[in-house]
Amino acid sequence: MGRLVAVTPRVASLPRVAALLRVASLLHCCCAALVPKAPTPAAPSPKVPKPPHSGYHIRGRRGAFEGWYHRLSLPPDAGVPSVFIYSIFDPEEPRSPRHGVALQLLGVGMASRLLEAPSKGSFWADEHRLALGHTTMGVPLRQPSSPRAFERFVQGGWQLTATQHQGRLADGSVSWCYTIAPKLGWGGGSEAKQYSTAGWLAALPVFEPHYQVKP
Repeated sequence: MGRLVAVTPRVASLPRVAALLRVASLLHCCCAALVPKAPTPAAPSPKVPKPPHSGYHIRGRRGAFEGWYHRLSLPPDAGVPSVFIYSIFDPEEPRSPRHGVALQLLGVGMASRLLEAPSKGSFWADEHRLALGHTTMGVPLRQPSSPRAFERFVQGGWQLTATQHQGRLADGSVSWCYTIAPKLGWGGGSEAKQYSTAGWLAALPVFEPHYQVKP
């Protein structure tokens, strides 16, 4: 006759169970780290509204003028410039009494500043978009530069685009740098069709009002 043998299950000690659980946890973490994760898609850059005729209009022309006006909404006691007015007269005529670039700074609680300088050789502007600048002291730029590069190479001058505005006076009395996030153009938001503020008249050389309103 066979014998019945009682088998007593072996129960691991609690410290051993804890050690095994720790090893299993580490193996799980290692395996999870080896599984590649899907890259997080970058947020799309906001589309900047671009009204027609935003570029520079008077290159190569005689008896011409163009200006740009920017206004910031700041507290009344800010004591810093809130209005920036840029203009260029007769850039192709060095002997003209009006020839040159002008910068005017206005603000509540501060004295008005007016800077005038020749434009030949130190003024640049893009004919297809809002981008221009002028250097009175330092390295003459020919295109928009990063704020850090401008700060390093330009001791006096300014640059502006649809999203960046920066400048400084050569005497060190005033400097400014701020970014712009366009929300609306002349016609609506970024997905809306943009229009020239002067309508079809702006396309005819006989009229050429070429003014723009940028909310």
